[in-house]
Amino acid sequence: MTNSNDKPLSKKIMFGVISLIIIIVGSLTIMRLFNSGQSKKIEPVVTSPTVVKVSPAKKGDIINWVFGKGIVRTTRREFLNFNYPGKVAFIDKDADGRELREGSRVRGPLPGERFGQLLARLDHREQVSNVKAQEVDLARAHEEVKSAKLAVTQAENVLELDKKSLKRTKTLQVKGVVSRQDLENSQAKFKNAQIQLKTAKAQLKSTRLQIKAALVQLNRAKLSLEKNSIFAPFDGVIAYFNISTGDYVNPDNVDKSSEQAMLESTPVVLISEESYEITLNLPAFDGKLVKRDQPAFITWGKGSLNMDSAGPSKDITSPAEGYVYAVNPVISPGGRTIQVKIRTISNVEELQDGMFVTCWIVVQEKKNTLLAPSNSLIYRQNSSYVFVYDSQEGTVTEKEIALGIEEIMEVEVLEGINDNDLLVTEGRQRLTSGMKVQLTSQTMGE
Repeated sequence: MTNSNDKPLSKKIMFGVISLIIIIVGSLTIMRLFNSGQSKKIEPVVTSPTVVKVSPAKKGDIINWVFGKGIVRTTRREFLNFNYPGKVAFIDKDADGRELREGSRVRGPLPGERFGQLLARLDHREQVSNVKAQEVDLARAHEEVKSAKLAVTQAENVLELDKKSLKRTKTLQVKGVVSRQDLENSQAKFKNAQIQLKTAKAQLKSTRLQIKAALVQLNRAKLSLEKNSIFAPFDGVIAYFNISTGDYVNPDNVDKSSEQAMLESTPVVLISEESYEITLNLPAFDGKLVKRDQPAFITWGKGSLNMDSAGPSKDITSPAEGYVYAVNPVISPGGRTIQVKIRTISNVEELQDGMFVTCWIVVQEKKNTLLAPSNSLIYRQNSSYVFVYDSQEGTVTEKEIALGIEEIMEVEVLEGINDNDLLVTEGRQRLTSGMKVQLTSQTMGE
């Protein structure tokens, strides 16, 4: 028989053997791992150089632009109205023989005239006929002056020929080639030429006096129509023509509540296309840079650029040119803006009254100054910095710079870097001074 006390003892022995085996296996495993780690070398962590793009600082020209948007208005515009109420009885014709209308060109006073072309009149038939008759007389007088001038020129030519002929005859008479009678005939012919020239000049003077008399009569005839008629005060184009023959008009009916209302209710609005004016309301910080007579460029369409642009559009081959005509010294209380007026100088053919345009004003300009790309700048604590690339060392150095004129794409550098220094334009935010860098395949600002 087996002793019952032997069972616990055998279990204890078995448990001890198993524990020993586990300890031995664990120890061997730890030793193997330790020996394996000792046999391998620790590899250092390799960091790739920061990739950057560079562009050179270079000499060039830079302009400080101030721009604003405004509406084109002609510098001369007249709202023409009758002085008394009445029925429209006459409207003049334009070049194609039709009644005046928007777009018709009319003439202002000629030299010596008080009034320009009669555009419209209330019912006064007799006075209109008189004006037309006097205009015919004036035109006839101008033609007579032309004829008189021609007669004077012809008489001067004849006198010159007779003078040469007389001189030649005198020489021949001294030599005995011609007779005394021939000499006297030549002298008489010369005197007649002198008389003819004097007569022609007197006729020219008389015809000029006729023009003056015709002008007096014409102005007198027009004066009787002035208060009930509309005359063109200058050469221009009709912008609005709000009357027709037979309409009853009253000057008190013009609506002055707004500019548009006046344009649509005034009988005739005449504009000049010789020059234009654009009024800008600039922010105070821009307006304070603007001075009288600074050059300006007026663009429209593709040329009406936004804040992302540095100047007039390259799509506009010949923008209208102008200058700063006036600068209001007072900042408007409501909008906190400064009013600036631009007057045109040239290339105004495509401008139209009412057109919405952009005006670019040159407030400062530098020639052959050191420029840096705007995207190379780093701003910290109210200072400006750039990273300069050393091509021999392959490193970058941070340098503080002083700025002058600033454009969108370029800035003027007053000090801190030199011409042809390579400036980091891409990747600059990840750099520190002395860091190794690698250039992109596209460098030098390409």
